[in-house]
Amino acid sequence: MAHNEPRTQGYLVDSRGELVKSGTGLCWRTGYWTPKMAIEECDPDLLTSAAAPVAEAPVKEISPAPLPDRIKYCTTLDIQFEIDRYAIQHEYEASVERLGAYMRKYPDTTAVIEGHTDEVGTDEYNMQLSQRRANSVVDYLVEHAGIDRSRLKAQGYGKTRPVADNSTDEGKRQNRRIDSIIDCAMDIKEGFKPVPGRITMAGLDMEFDRNRDNIKPRYHDELARVAEFLKDNPDASATIEGHSGISENAALSKRRAESVVNYLADKFGIERSRLSATGFGHARRVAYSWTAEGRRENRRVNIYLDYAK
Repeated sequence: MAHNEPRTQGYLVDSRGELVKSGTGLCWRTGYWTPKMAIEECDPDLLTSAAAPVAEAPVKEISPAPLPDRIKYCTTLDIQFEIDRYAIQHEYEASVERLGAYMRKYPDTTAVIEGHTDEVGTDEYNMQLSQRRANSVVDYLVEHAGIDRSRLKAQGYGKTRPVADNSTDEGKRQNRRIDSIIDCAMDIKEGFKPVPGRITMAGLDMEFDRNRDNIKPRYHDELARVAEFLKDNPDASATIEGHSGISENAALSKRRAESVVNYLADKFGIERSRLSATGFGHARRVAYSWTAEGRRENRRVNIYLDYAK
């Protein structure tokens, strides 16, 4: 599934030889990675440090204490929520405090707090609820742990990224959760460990004609490659996110995502249980809508592939 060419030695790549990156654009290092393998696209800071000129006549050179390698990884905070609630329960405050203490210890670190819900309720409501859950954790870190708000980002994903079966009460409970992506210094004594979870990579971006949800023929070959990837990796899944222009019906964004799900399922036999479709309307624009080009770019579907590390 993943192999390394000389240029990308030490980094995870997909079946096409492309670097695999997280949802925040970070490259994933393999267990064989060393600082000598750093490349500009993934670790520019390391290359900058290596290329820094040495002073010709320093008065006195003091070697700083070696710093641990910096990494980003996903970890699940031990926080779950009551149905239809976003306030942090008292029993989970210690988990947030631990994250706050870590960020105080390493003042250059940042964190992305991701909120999630179960499938009860509408897409729009769950998206708002998940955002409020993420915001509540950010607010707690700011107000009680003294973390500067500029170091924190809250992102809600609604019910689009379940980790358990929503057909059971226990599964729903697990899905009402908070995840965090922490930029931190490696320090195993802190207790933060990457979950043995999943890597997310951007698979394909597709554009649509105005007020249409049919897939253009030019994307057929790329969708075939997405299907091939899913067949080669039976534990992988795909999240299809639909978007619409500012003058279009919000429901159209969901239909665009569903058209991709139907294409992958009907033409290539991909199980629908491995495919999820979500519509965001025009809430997540990638371009200004006052130009024809911008409106065209906003009429799109994004496909994200998730697979086990």
